[in-house]
Amino acid sequence: MDQLVRQTGQHVEFDPEWETAFNLVIKIQSILAAIFDWCSHDHELLLRAYQVTGAALAEIQRATPVSHLNKDKKNASPMVKISVHDLKVDCYAYDVEKDPISIHIPVVRLFVALHAHLQKYVNSKMTFDDLCEKSKIYPCFVYEEAIRIQVLCAQHVAGLWKRNGYSLSNQIYYYSNVKCRREMYDRDILALQVGASLTPAQTFLVQILHKFGLLEWVRAPENGRGASTEMKIPEKVRVMEEFLHLLIIILGERYEPTVGHVTAEQKLTREVIHQLCISPMAHSELIRGLQDSGQLAMGPVDLEATPKEVAEVKRGTATKGSCELKSNHLSEYNPFYYHYTKADQCKSEAYVITRRKLTDDAIPNTLFIPCPPKFTDTFQSIVNLFDCDIFLTLIKACLCRSMDPDARLWSETILNRALHLITLAFYEQERMTNLQFYLKFQQFELDKLIEQLKNYQSSKIDVCKDLISHVYKTYLRFNETNGQLSPSSSISITQEINDPSKKDKAQRKRKDLAAQKRAKIIAQMTQLQKNFIEKNIQLCSDPTDESNLTSPESMLIDDKQTTTTTTTTIQSCLGTNDFETSPSNKQNLTCIFCQETSEVKFNSEALVLSAYVQTSRVLSKNRSKRIENWDTFDPTFMCNDLHWGVHVSSCGHAIHASCWTKYHNSITSQDHRRTLRMRGSANYDTDRNEFLCPLCQTLSNTVLPVLPSLRTLIRERKLAEMSFHEWLDGLEKILNGSMEARYEIDTHEQRIFFNPCPLTTITKMMAERVAQNFQLLFGFAGDIRRQDFHETIRERLMDFAKNVYRFGLNGETDDENERIPIILWTSCAYTIQSIEQFLRIDSKSIFSPLSIRQSELINSLTKVSAVYGLLNDNDQMKKHCLKLLSVLLFSQTNIQNPSLGDIDLFHLLVSLCFTLPILFASKNPSNSLLNIPTGNLNDLYLMRVIFMAHCIQVLSSSGFLYEKNSDYQMKVSQYDENELKILDKLIEKLPTNQTQEMLSREEILYKLKQSVLPLLRCSTLFYHSLTGVSWPIEIVDDEYTNMCAYLGLPTNLSKLFDFDNGNYLNELVDNWLGNLSISKSSVKYPILVNRLYALPREYIDLMNQVSQGVAPYKYARDETRSPCICLTCGEIVVRPSSTSSPTPLLTANSLISTLLNVDQNVGPCNLHTQQCCGSIGLYLRVKECSLLLLNIVNDGRTHKARGALMPAPYLDDYGETDQNLRRGNPLHLCDERYHALYRRWLSHTIPEDISRNMELNNTALYAHPWSHF
Repeated sequence: MDQLVRQTGQHVEFDPEWETAFNLVIKIQSILAAIFDWCSHDHELLLRAYQVTGAALAEIQRATPVSHLNKDKKNASPMVKISVHDLKVDCYAYDVEKDPISIHIPVVRLFVALHAHLQKYVNSKMTFDDLCEKSKIYPCFVYEEAIRIQVLCAQHVAGLWKRNGYSLSNQIYYYSNVKCRREMYDRDILALQVGASLTPAQTFLVQILHKFGLLEWVRAPENGRGASTEMKIPEKVRVMEEFLHLLIIILGERYEPTVGHVTAEQKLTREVIHQLCISPMAHSELIRGLQDSGQLAMGPVDLEATPKEVAEVKRGTATKGSCELKSNHLSEYNPFYYHYTKADQCKSEAYVITRRKLTDDAIPNTLFIPCPPKFTDTFQSIVNLFDCDIFLTLIKACLCRSMDPDARLWSETILNRALHLITLAFYEQERMTNLQFYLKFQQFELDKLIEQLKNYQSSKIDVCKDLISHVYKTYLRFNETNGQLSPSSSISITQEINDPSKKDKAQRKRKDLAAQKRAKIIAQMTQLQKNFIEKNIQLCSDPTDESNLTSPESMLIDDKQTTTTTTTTIQSCLGTNDFETSPSNKQNLTCIFCQETSEVKFNSEALVLSAYVQTSRVLSKNRSKRIENWDTFDPTFMCNDLHWGVHVSSCGHAIHASCWTKYHNSITSQDHRRTLRMRGSANYDTDRNEFLCPLCQTLSNTVLPVLPSLRTLIRERKLAEMSFHEWLDGLEKILNGSMEARYEIDTHEQRIFFNPCPLTTITKMMAERVAQNFQLLFGFAGDIRRQDFHETIRERLMDFAKNVYRFGLNGETDDENERIPIILWTSCAYTIQSIEQFLRIDSKSIFSPLSIRQSELINSLTKVSAVYGLLNDNDQMKKHCLKLLSVLLFSQTNIQNPSLGDIDLFHLLVSLCFTLPILFASKNPSNSLLNIPTGNLNDLYLMRVIFMAHCIQVLSSSGFLYEKNSDYQMKVSQYDENELKILDKLIEKLPTNQTQEMLSREEILYKLKQSVLPLLRCSTLFYHSLTGVSWPIEIVDDEYTNMCAYLGLPTNLSKLFDFDNGNYLNELVDNWLGNLSISKSSVKYPILVNRLYALPREYIDLMNQVSQGVAPYKYARDETRSPCICLTCGEIVVRPSSTSSPTPLLTANSLISTLLNVDQNVGPCNLHTQQCCGSIGLYLRVKECSLLLLNIVNDGRTHKARGALMPAPYLDDYGETDQNLRRGNPLHLCDERYHALYRRWLSHTIPEDISRNMELNNTALYAHPWSHF
């Protein structure tokens, strides 16, 4: 509370201590509020407190040191005479720039607060005059110190107190800060309003101008040029701006119940409106600000009601819900609201202008002061300031200097604030007929100055043009009302103002200009588009001549059928010649590291994408099924319940392999210093090859090579011509000729081994025409394109496959491991299935454009998987192909293979697509590059047989023929009779339940086509990435028909199952049905996308669900003991109490938990994640109302866990979360947030979310023990 003196010569040596005084103010604010409330309800107590405070104020006045302005300091009076023209005013002798000053004046503030309550019981002015006479108080001393502080703030803004250091800056900041302003800044404004109400208007204005040092503005109003040698012109201008701002506040701020005719609720409403005019804010943030500013005296009921009246809640999916001001309250915005800082004022003006333009483009950018409420009777005399001569002279000075091109003591802000003061004066003139402002406005010729300003053509007042017009219109309205429209006045201007057609014309003109501007931009964009097409005509043209396309279906027996419009317009991606489709364009990618653009080629340096490989159980339909031994696990056949899989994700950013190597080596070498820099857990683990994408910081653990189109490896060759039945017959001969039965001495059993036979051996058993086409299909006719793999591409291919195996099976590997290509193909199929399901939950067609990261991932992963098999031992690939074919094409030999009903046929399709071309491949690595899948006849017929097998698999699934489909709607002539007959034949071959009523044929057929859609969608994505055939331009039929046409499949079951033209096909279906009888699959069709646990709508219901049987906390802050709900399966997970019952019997699940629990400190959520969810766990911590995300790595030797705590998807009525339930508002489930979490889970981006969250929170003092949760 020490007084300050302005430093002029040198900077203050050290900043004095100032925090204690402000802390005291914050502490006693509630006490002062209670005192004022008590006194306001007790007449005698109020008068006694008022007198005691007045006596203390008198003592302070007598103890105040004499200013340097008084030369005779011993007998000098504290008052000096100030003359302004003929007016002489007694002013308190004080100079803020030279005399000591303090921001803390608690007695004055207490006095004016009590004075404001006097009007309830007595005449305030008479009581004040009696007190001044009795205690010998100068009336101006009541507001003298408040004026000094306002002058200090204005001079500080003008830069006159820079040498006093940060101590003064901090004091001025907290003086008007939300935590202190109620008993400091607000009380000082009240003191000035009390002084304006108790003092004659002329005297009050002269006293304030004297303190601000601005008397020259009224002594010589037209002299705005200043002395030529004057150095502080900018400072004086800034002080004048702050003075006018203070005058606006004194005259316009009337929202105190003791100052204006307003209620406490209206005051609160105004505060809320102006807070929301800065920007939309969260409800809790708004309430916190109101609590800090002391606006909550009326109670919590009003606090909740007021925001609802003036704001509407906007809920966000990823961000906080926010309260946004309703449009009808924008008119109540005051740009000079006294609680605004300079930054708040700028933000609020921009926000309000933007909001107003959303409703009406014709609204000008100028913001006007709204009409304030009336003063109370005690403060009504303040309005006399408007018609006093000093005020009008001051306004005249501002207007005159605005038209003086050489004026130096002037600014646009001064003119702007002077015009707002005139607006306030007209508001009072309209309300009070006895006010003389209008008459004096003419006497001082301010009307002429306003008219001159309106017609004044100068850029210096362009910003104020709208405001000048508004003031002039207001004046003319009063002129007409008083019947004093003089002939010399501009009647044309009045007619223009009152004529609404002028406004409409102006508005239309603005709209026409905007339309012309938009048209010009569109024309420029069109021209740019034309130029691009001309320069890149090959990219924009369609080189495919559909008339030359030969559909392989025409080769099938009796395939001469009438096709629909869809099949004639949609180009099939399968069965065509290798170069019948559009040639692949050159692919150029820019390295995010070196910014060099390179073309993707096989014989150039590799470009790679950052990728993340993880084991996944997201798509699992059987969470109780586990892989017991990873070392002996055979991944050849994927179960159709997808209980396990390997997922690959990528951010899609390309980088040179050499650039990535340098980057990876650098972060690896710096990893040993990272623990010293970061106190929290690291968000990536270099021991597991993890790193962050250099551009987007996405978590990655490997790199995926980018390959060009596979068709660049081979030249055009003649298309084989054979029917589907001939192709099946040939494969059966291959399978039967390649099997060898051996007797095992150790097991005393006969086992089947695959020994691929030569192609010539197979063709000898065929007709000549068929043998030639079979040779064309599997042989090596055609020339090779010499494009050997670049060393970096080969190296990256091998490393990527190893990393997929390593992170997919959580084990180390070597180059000779036979499971590496199988895991790679599994990851390709599983990733495509994940993306297909992700598109399905968004209700997107498979032909809809994918995101860049999805399209780049599928294209690169498919090509890498197709090429990798050619780089390995061909014999192993051939044996693997024969093993896969033995399941699909049952031979006469009994082979111990899984049932067709237990296999996921899309995984089988992917593996066969990559291995079937290698079946007769040469051992020469260069020649083997010919044997890549490019969408030829092999792929077409393979797709067809897989599709047929899937139809049989679906029809024979449990309950398929009896359970109704809720979305089935019968349509007349929806299916033809031939299709229904084929369905009847298939159903007759199936075992049926006579006790259940079977669905109608039409409903079964509809249900069948819905059930096969996932396979068709995945296959369409797969072959689109593999062949590069573009999507159909026009989609005219349903998705099923379009995908069948794109894949070259018959849409009609009668054409698909063509039993009349092939005996082997009939036998094959019978074999499938016989094999399906031993199936143990519990999967039901159509397969639905997995969903997260259905949470209750109300959070209180959720708490009631887990309240039973949950052990109490061992410690009050034991956050690892919080009961959690697994969002994957819905099970409640909680650590058992230390005082619980004896250890139960060892069950299968507890045995698994014991085996997995390498570290006995592993928490229950970690254990449950490994049993149920794989490596990713989602949990809702009920008592904390937060989400727990876990990413676990457990390879049987070490257990590592990373995690993140995030807000739960439960929001209150204002769209905000309530972590740790601190506010206690009722919470409701937010479907948008829960769905966003669900999408992140289904897209396998939870590890990325955990990594980013840990990066943001790595400044924590301690690291969470994630493995203990």
